[in-house]
Formats: sequence, structure tokens, C-alpha cells
Amino acid sequence: MLFTNNFHHFHYRDLSINYTGLFPVAETTKGFWYYIDYIYKNILILSGTLLFFRMIGKTTGYHRKQAIIIFTGSLIPLFGNIIASLGMEPFGIDINPFFIAFAVPIFWYAMFRLRMFDIAPIARDRIFEEMRDPVIVLDTQNRIADYNIAAENLLPELRKDITGLFIHDVLIDYSTFINKIISPEKREIEFNRDGITGFFSISTTKVVSKTSKHIGFIIELHDITEHKNLLKKLHKMASIDALTQIYNRRFFMELGLSEMKRMNRYQGSLSMLMIDIDFFKKVNDTYGHPAGDLILKNTAASFKIVLRDSDIPGRYGGEEFTILLPETDASGAASIAERLRANVSSFENIYKGVKINITVSIGISHIKFDTPSDKNDYVKILDSLLYESDQALYKAKEQGRNQVQTYIKQ
Repeated sequence: MLFTNNFHHFHYRDLSINYTGLFPVAETTKGFWYYIDYIYKNILILSGTLLFFRMIGKTTGYHRKQAIIIFTGSLIPLFGNIIASLGMEPFGIDINPFFIAFAVPIFWYAMFRLRMFDIAPIARDRIFEEMRDPVIVLDTQNRIADYNIAAENLLPELRKDITGLFIHDVLIDYSTFINKIISPEKREIEFNRDGITGFFSISTTKVVSKTSKHIGFIIELHDITEHKNLLKKLHKMASIDALTQIYNRRFFMELGLSEMKRMNRYQGSLSMLMIDIDFFKKVNDTYGHPAGDLILKNTAASFKIVLRDSDIPGRYGGEEFTILLPETDASGAASIAERLRANVSSFENIYKGVKINITVSIGISHIKFDTPSDKNDYVKILDSLLYESDQALYKAKEQGRNQVQTYIKQ
């Protein structure tokens, strides 16, 4: 518009030289486009200055220093523009070039000494934002200095303009979570949100300045949910019998020892059932091993119908099962065993259209912890219960099978 002003005079309607002062100065009569141009340029200057002012509050360290320098430099020509707009120019001189000249050294310092346009800050932002793991940066007062997109996705509260606020105030509903992540130790945490459970390994790195002054922390949350779920799956595979879906012998023994310690602490009763499927070999010989597997699965499933949540069933080996009954005396164990026996005998086992009826024999042993003791040999006690219930089972088989017998101590 300035270049073509002689053709339309939209920017300056008239241009002349005033010789009446100390020295000649240009005088102009402004056209309508001058004001449009003036408003447009000042909007840009003001917007840029406000953006850098906002950047001061959202950044820390090196980037904050850059923002302060640029913001300060931007104020100088803005101030000159205001003076010119108010008609306060001395001697009618356009002072904007002088104010811009004063700002140049500041911008030079920001661009070259502070490497304003180096690739490093750009690369840092790109890498930081594209990290898959949530990262939160705090100052020494636990105020939020920065965070990445992954942290926003995990904690939507971070999507607001919360830079500079205390993390406890922003994540007020997650005080336990916050206390753990700001702890200086490496640790793991379970995080629940909207019915979804995740597991994170948390590491905290101290941030120091060039002068070795402690200025904040970088908190990284590494998602280990898949790893944890895999461990749970492996633990289940290691503790559950694949065929019957009840505890295997090794894990049953571990739970048995733990339960005994608890019963000893609270002076409780404990009963053990040893169960054997009658004539199981005949089933395999007649119908084949797949039929035998079906019988084992159905027998274990029938146990679950009768047993309480606190009872501990296990596959002891082959066609033998064991069940630990906490807080159960001998008469209570006999009642449960009788219901188990009846339930198995009435359970329908259909293999290739053929109904296979089976029965079980059950032996019971029992112990009462009268007084708490730290000297109990729990392995020995557990072995003794297994032996006694096995003896009672042997007696049940001797007397015709499909019955329940309780071990009678001599």
C-alpha cells in the first residue's frame, strides 16, 4: 500500500516537509488504510508479547529465561508505539526506529546467546510430547512446571492451565497417588480410574541447575500393567491345576501352612478332607482317559457348589483331592464331607452320550489350636493332618467305599 500510495493515497493522503523547527521533519496526512494497518500491526505486537508473557508462567529453567528476555525486548517497541500514538514525539520525530534499535541487542542475545532458534529446544519439545510414558515436572515446592500429553491422558485434570499450581491442589482426589509419586524412592503403584486399573513403576530424577542448585524433580511413570497382568497369569498357571482349575498340590501346601499360622494366632479349629474317586481306574480302562479327565473336572466343579469361600480345595495327585476347612471342627467337617459325597454321586457325567456314575470316599482329620505358640512346626502338623486324613480314607475304602470316615486319635 505504501509503494502504490501515489496512485490511490489510501495510506497517506498528503506528505510534506515542515521547516519551522530545529530541523526539517516530515508531516503526513493519514488516510483510512493507515489506521487499518496500525491496528493490525499493534494486534500482532500485543499478541506476541502476551504469548511470551504466558510462556514465562508455563516454563522453567532455560526456556523461562528465553521467554523473559524476549518479553522484555518486546515491551520496548510497544512502549515507543504508545508514545507515538499519543502524539508525544519530541520535535515531531518518528521515534519508533529508535525504540526498535534499543530492542535489537536484546533480541540478538536471545537468538544467538540463548540459542532461541536452535534445534535442541524444538527436539526437546517433540520428544517430550511424544513420550509414551507420562512425565510430570515439579519444582522444589511441588508446583507443576511441565507435563506431557501422556500425563494429560492419564490425568485429565492436567489439561487445564494449571502450570505453577501445587500438584496436591490440582489432583485433589488422588492424594494417595500423589504422595507415592513424589516420594524420592523408586516404587510401584496401582492406579484406578473409571473402573480401569493400571500399574506404574515410578522413578523420580532430581533436577539441578548449572550451579548444582536443586530446582525440581522429573517424575516418570512407566506403564507396567501388561507386565503385571502377565505375572498374575503366570502365578495362576503356577498355582492352579490346569485340568480341574483348583489349586495344585504345591500351592495347596503353601496355603495350608499359612492357614495354620492364622489358626494358631486366633486359637481356631482346622479340618482336612482327603477324597478319592472310587474305581477311577475302571473308568479309564472302560471309557478311555478323556472320559477320566471329564470325571476329574466335574468332580472338582461339584466341590465348588458345596464349599465356602474360605475353604481351600486342591488336587493332591491323580484322582485324589484334598480340602482344607478353616474354622471347622470334626462334626462340621463330617457334615460338609457328607454333602460333598452326595453331590458327587448325583452329579451327571455325560461322555459321548453315556452317563457315567461315580462315587467318592472321604477321610477326615482335625486339629484344634488351644493356645497361641511361636514354636509350632507347621510343616509337621500339616503332614500329620494329611497322614491322618489318608488313614481315615483308607478305612472308608476298606468298609465299602462311597462313605465318610473320621480319623480317631489313639
